[in-house]
Amino acid sequence: MTKVPALVANPVRLEKLGLYNILDTAAEVAFDDVVMLARKLCDTPIALVSLVAEKRQWFKAVSGLGICETPIEQSVCAHAIDQGSTLNIPDLTRDARTRENTLVTGAPFIRFYAGAPLITPKGQLLGTVCVIDTVVRPGGLSPDQIESLEALARQVMTQLELRRSKMEAEALAAEQRHSELRLRLAQDAGKIGSFEIDIATNRMTVTEQFCRVYGLPFNRLTAPEDVEALVYPEDKAAISTRDRRQHADMPLVVEYRIRKADSGQTAWISRRAQFERDAEGQPVRLLGTVHDVTDRRYVEDQLKLMNVELGHRMKNSMTLVQTIASQTLRKVVDRESVSAFNQRIAALSRAQDALVTQNWLSAQMRNIVEIALSAHGDEGRFAITGPDIDLEPKAALSLSLLLHELATNAVKYGSLSGTHGSVEVEWSKSGSQFVLGWRETGGPIVREPERKGLGTRLIDMGLLGTGDVAKCYDPSGFRVQFRVPIELMEHGGGSDA
Repeated sequence: MTKVPALVANPVRLEKLGLYNILDTAAEVAFDDVVMLARKLCDTPIALVSLVAEKRQWFKAVSGLGICETPIEQSVCAHAIDQGSTLNIPDLTRDARTRENTLVTGAPFIRFYAGAPLITPKGQLLGTVCVIDTVVRPGGLSPDQIESLEALARQVMTQLELRRSKMEAEALAAEQRHSELRLRLAQDAGKIGSFEIDIATNRMTVTEQFCRVYGLPFNRLTAPEDVEALVYPEDKAAISTRDRRQHADMPLVVEYRIRKADSGQTAWISRRAQFERDAEGQPVRLLGTVHDVTDRRYVEDQLKLMNVELGHRMKNSMTLVQTIASQTLRKVVDRESVSAFNQRIAALSRAQDALVTQNWLSAQMRNIVEIALSAHGDEGRFAITGPDIDLEPKAALSLSLLLHELATNAVKYGSLSGTHGSVEVEWSKSGSQFVLGWRETGGPIVREPERKGLGTRLIDMGLLGTGDVAKCYDPSGFRVQFRVPIELMEHGGGSDA
């Protein structure tokens, strides 16, 4: 049995080989070109770039041989490493180091070998660039061939160094990206606590502030399950779990309640996260920040209570206005005008109710339309279409009053005055304009009114009093279109809804 040189198993040599991360990698043109040139320069049927590991020799590039590795006991390259210089054996059957090698005594019955060692800048030997023949080569390689083979070995070593430098640069760049992402997320969330989860291993790295938020003792490697266990059962749907992380199926910005591990107190947590993905788009890491927003949530809850109370008081005020109006106008002969006044007050009251639910910040377009029309007939007689838009409070009140006047006229004179008529209400955003359309069908023949009452004048004023109104008294049904700059209607100054 062939004896393996002791240097092959040297730990320092094996460590240096491992740093190049080359074993079992895919073929690369730069190395394949080397073995092609080696065959031509040395006129041999076989050429290899061979890396010698502890238990095997593995070929990064191979030409003329149908295998990619052999057991270390069959390695002739191991003796080149042991020699420390180019090994040139004209007849393998006559050399004591190789004559019992099973590649010599059996198929493919190799007879000639020459190998130039791959030497690192620090002097460690990793393998060889070698050429092999199945016939004896008296004298072996010529001096020129040996010089060429050694030059190719130096080129292979240069490629290995470039390859390692590239990997180190990529690793450094990736770490820099991770650091920048963590910093940006931490800044967005107030720099209170940050975390990073490796999705494949489920390993979570956290900061000290992160543990403080959850009331946990500081441990840089904290189990995600320990954090998830603190979340209120009712809020579990909002949190990140191992399965949801693996499928990237989770909300990235959430708020949920926990019971702090150290005190048992309830706290509201705001978590912001972002997935890092590989070249195929698969999630590999989850990075994010957390911060305690308990104080903010308390203030918000108090504001909601105040808004509800304000809503009740405003509703009572509107009721009081209606009562005073009824008492003041009780002797007015034109009861229809009194009724119209009370209905307009009621329309404004309904719009205010919708604003209360949004803390008087905005109101949903569809909600305002449905509330305004609900007092004027079966909802089946209204066809409502358009994107849901957050309306400014002033716009919501103007729209509610306008729709009330349109619906009132439709009930008195238009399509809703009979049993078969209907109304289409449609709105859209056209460039910088908000467009609202009202179209009646199925009612009596329409004629333009000879006298304009308050309702007609309110319609002519348009949305928010802008006056951009186009009316059409078509015999088949009344139509009107209103236009207004979107920034006057939409909460937030015209952002996309």
